[in-house]
Amino acid sequence: MIPYSFETKIKARFSFIAISIIWGSTWSISKLGIDQMPPVNLACMRNFMAGIIMLTFFFINGMALPTLKQIKKYILLSFLLFTANTLLSLYSLAYIPTHIAAIIGCTSPFFIYVIAQIKKRDNANNPFLIGCT
Repeated sequence: MIPYSFETKIKARFSFIAISIIWGSTWSISKLGIDQMPPVNLACMRNFMAGIIMLTFFFINGMALPTLKQIKKYILLSFLLFTANTLLSLYSLAYIPTHIAAIIGCTSPFFIYVIAQIKKRDNANNPFLIGCT
């Protein structure tokens, strides 16, 4: 076993707690949001805020912004993963309970793995498989 410092353990636990709270509250807040506005508006607002947060992170850490060539390369992928996924998730909350929607949402990494295996673009590795379960 790899020895970890006390500081690393604290950071790992804090990250786990933060992700659990953020992930858990996302579905509940989304359910409240679609009761107040149309899912399309909520999805657009959510993606816009996520983009602002990501750009702020890039600027704070001194990272270069993506080039136009990179943006063109990933535009379809980003549309499918972010816009379509968010919009369909929000629409589903109008018809199914939030806890069922959250469980279905958790299966995303597994389906991405299955699609990657079908396309033979990715080899399975143990950390990824553990993360999918």
